[in-house]
Amino acid sequence: AEQNKKPVAFFSVPAQIQTLQCAGDKVVVGCQNGAVLHLRAQFLVQREQHLRSTFDAEKEQLRNTFHTGKMRLEQCIAESKTAVEQRKQQSGKVLVLVLVLAFVFFFFVPVPLFPTFVEILL
Repeated sequence: AEQNKKPVAFFSVPAQIQTLQCAGDKVVVGCQNGAVLHLRAQFLVQREQHLRSTFDAEKEQLRNTFHTGKMRLEQCIAESKTAVEQRKQQSGKVLVLVLVLAFVFFFFVPVPLFPTFVEILL
């Protein structure tokens, strides 16, 4: 990283630098003797624009990824609800079938397990 650093600007000041402030492409240098230098560094604006466009692109990509994930989650929830409803319908059909078979067995199949009312009276 140290070998990649390159100087981007040179300027001369009338005394030692006391403060240095940047805002956008504007650079203000305050010297110990009271002198103030107003400089412009266009590369700072270009760098900021590049970073902002990179950030905006990454933000849009994350937004798309989130949206896709949200849609997949909603689809999974809908499929799960459909599966639950289908199982409820199937279990309801099985319950009806069991009740019908129990009714038929109880009323129509003679099983001499218990004495009938007639046998008790005799």
